[in-house]
Amino acid sequence: MSNFKPKQFLWLIIMVASVGYFRVMADLEINYFYKSLVLMIPIQLAATIFMTKVRIKGEN
Repeated sequence: MSNFKPKQFLWLIIMVASVGYFRVMADLEINYFYKSLVLMIPIQLAATIFMTKVRIKGEN
């Protein structure tokens, strides 16, 4: 069995969560317009968290 580094394990968790999320979104039967909006929510949240982190780090 190979030894995973913490960063590799984090990437593995993110990849599995992403595959699961997009699989659920593909099976969701709603209007395509709303599906595209719901699909972008995690990306927008990640960008907002990242920009907030960068801004707070820059103020110190």
